Amino acid sequence: MSRPDFREFSFASFIDPETDRITIGNPGLQQVDVKHYDVRWEYYFSPKEVCLLGGSGKRLIIQSS
Repeated sequence: MSRPDFREFSFASFIDPETDRITIGNPGLQQVDVKHYDVRWEYYFSPKEVCLLGGSGKRLIIQSS
């Protein structure tokens, strides 16, 4: 579940601590259920040779109010 915090859910402006940029919230945000899928396959031919395959994806489901 991904929920917006108070700053993201209001019209108030705040400074983003990671980018030092002024950001304004969006009161129209909705809660989202996040499903994350991750698949990885590894095959070692020898100690110096390896074959790797991987993939990932996300599914976002908006919660109805």
